[in-house]
Amino acid sequence: MENLQLTINSLDQITAYRDENHLVKYEPGILNEMINAVESRDEDTLQWFNSFGDSLRAVIMNVYAYRKGLEFGFTDIKFDQYGWLISMIFVTHSPFILSDIPDQQVMFLKVDNGKAAQVIRDRKTFGANIHNLLSDGFFMEDGFCGAFAIDKINEIIAYLNIQKKHDQLVFLQSNKNHKVTQDEDNQLKDYEKKLIKYTPAEIKGIIELIGENVIANKLLEMYDELYQTTPKDRISKEIKRLQDLLAKHK
Repeated sequence: MENLQLTINSLDQITAYRDENHLVKYEPGILNEMINAVESRDEDTLQWFNSFGDSLRAVIMNVYAYRKGLEFGFTDIKFDQYGWLISMIFVTHSPFILSDIPDQQVMFLKVDNGKAAQVIRDRKTFGANIHNLLSDGFFMEDGFCGAFAIDKINEIIAYLNIQKKHDQLVFLQSNKNHKVTQDEDNQLKDYEKKLIKYTPAEIKGIIELIGENVIANKLLEMYDELYQTTPKDRISKEIKRLQDLLAKHK
């Protein structure tokens, strides 16, 4: 690997990198060490930095990785064919850690028949979006919500759909020209049994707890349609609630 030659004349090169790039939290400290070495004419320290890469970016990241490796007891300095330091192997389920690692140094694993198997992923990990890594890199096919939340949301959707069918059937039977069949009567009784579990107020309360706005807004639309409320009604109630809250804190 052709090493970057940091010398006692490299101050402009280092300060230009510092001033022209968006630095992550560990970079300023390492750059300051380089500047101190230049200003104190410490050639031994500059040569030590030179051993970590062929560019300032590579040197900084590899020095950081090396020092983190020392915390785990790794002392060897080895580089892959891309010039990145190999100082440790660790297994992680954290997308926050993975987003600090170049994809050339990442091996994705998945359990297959009780054994770990490598999975090929065409995914750049360094600086990647945390949520994308979590979904794709950690094989979260079932989404980000907990199982209880998903079950509860599905239960509310089923409830609202049953309520809609119930109301349609009641409206149909209210037509004096319509002859009610036994199947319709049995179906109506079945709907009514299923609708005992919640009151409209409880349904709305659960919907308002949902943190995903797309899901919550869609369920509120279904709720408004069923219970003849409008977005204006909800806004008016929210304004009143906030006014009451403000009055308590005066």
